[in-house]
Parts: sequence; C-alpha cells; structure tokens
Amino acid sequence: MSLEDLALAVLAGIVIFEIAEHVIFPLVWSFRARKSPSLTGASGLVGETAKVGRWQGTRGQVRVHGEIWRASADAALAEGDLVVVEKVDGLTLTVRPRADRVEKAG
Repeated sequence: MSLEDLALAVLAGIVIFEIAEHVIFPLVWSFRARKSPSLTGASGLVGETAKVGRWQGTRGQVRVHGEIWRASADAALAEGDLVVVEKVDGLTLTVRPRADRVEKAG
C-alpha cells in the first residue's frame, strides 16, 4: 500500500466519521426525542410528588420541583402531606394523597 493510498483511506475514514457525527446521529436523536414524553414544563409534573404547604378545605398550595403551585384535591390535606400530581390545568394542579402522606424526618 502506497503512502497516497493510505492518505486516501484515512481521509475517507475521517469524512465518513464526520458525516455520521454531524448528520446521521443528530437525525436519530431528534426522532427519538419526538417519541418520548415531555420531561419539562407543566406536562412533566404529572406523576411527580409534591409537598403540601398552606391548605384549606380542598384547595391550597403545594411545592414541586422547588416551585409553589396552586392545587386542589378531592380530600382535605394538611401541611407537610405528600401528594401526587394527577393533572395540570393552567396554573392549578390536581393532586391526590400519596400512600405515605407525611414526609419522614431524617
């Protein structure tokens, strides 16, 4: 194998690698990202655990992901209870009590 053939083979390898890195891989990743559910924003809150802050009757505030949200529930809750976000309606979350309602110290 001559030096020119070797240089041509190395150059072809570099070109193929760059095409894969900058064209093929990003296309595959973008198609995969379209199929996965949103992990951010309001829709990403569904199923997350929140901690009850102020609460009165069936309405109050919860803290989830470091943010305070208005919330409503079918049951009365107490400050410190853990709840699960079931639905997001505008800026209000619909929550339900978690099985282990109160956060354990520690």
